[in-house]
Amino acid sequence: MRGLSVENYTQNILQLSKHSPAELENPMAIFRQYIAPLLAVLIFLLALVAVSARIFLPGDLAAPAPVSEMSPMGEQAQVFLNTIRV
Repeated sequence: MRGLSVENYTQNILQLSKHSPAELENPMAIFRQYIAPLLAVLIFLLALVAVSARIFLPGDLAAPAPVSEMSPMGEQAQVFLNTIRV
């Protein structure tokens, strides 16, 4: 019979605080606890690097893309769309 000593109480608390073997064998639990947070952090870091890369680009490449009039191909497509509308 086990007594109610401090050592037994401490061991019981430590055993309860650990993950159960069934929980560690569950692939979904492993994915939720380890893999999903890691993927979220990696995606965030990749986005941060991609956005920050503009600092290191040459001046002419770091500028925004030019906005111009519709290209001739775009005008041809517009004429084509106007002719086929019913």
